[in-house]
Amino acid sequence: MLRTLITVGLVLAACSSPPPDLLIGETMAGDFTAVANETWDEFEVFARARLDCFGPVTVQASTSLEDRAQYEPQTRTITVLVPRSIPSLRESLVHELAHHVEHDCADHLAARPALLAVMGFVPGEPWFEGERWPDTPSERFAEATVELLLGDRERAADVFLSEDELAAVAAWWSGG
Repeated sequence: MLRTLITVGLVLAACSSPPPDLLIGETMAGDFTAVANETWDEFEVFARARLDCFGPVTVQASTSLEDRAQYEPQTRTITVLVPRSIPSLRESLVHELAHHVEHDCADHLAARPALLAVMGFVPGEPWFEGERWPDTPSERFAEATVELLLGDRERAADVFLSEDELAAVAAWWSGG
């Protein structure tokens, strides 16, 4: 019996994700590191009901991205275009953190059909694809996360979010 309990414990430990954490890449300057750490602290409070379903993520800076930021799920790395204003850096970081959670959290996969319906998409619509950036469910989820956590968004004119979308995304983040 003891051997079985030990084996089960080892299997569970091997299957669980390491706790979420923001790892600072070598390309980060001190001023952006401070902004990233402050934003991460706010994100941890915001995402407290989901902290057990995603692991650590690395953030790095680049002066040569085609867009404001990107998330690489295979390496769990967020790259943010610098230099930019502090509000813009914070928005980009929260947006990409939302993508990190989408890729890392099995609970998110289960919630997608309901989120698609609230967003006005047909069931089974691809989550990560759309005719245009604003018509991609994943981007709408990330932008809703930015608005819920930080308030106004720079890209508000690109993605018009309904109150129902914001409420559904807020409910998911709160554990619903």
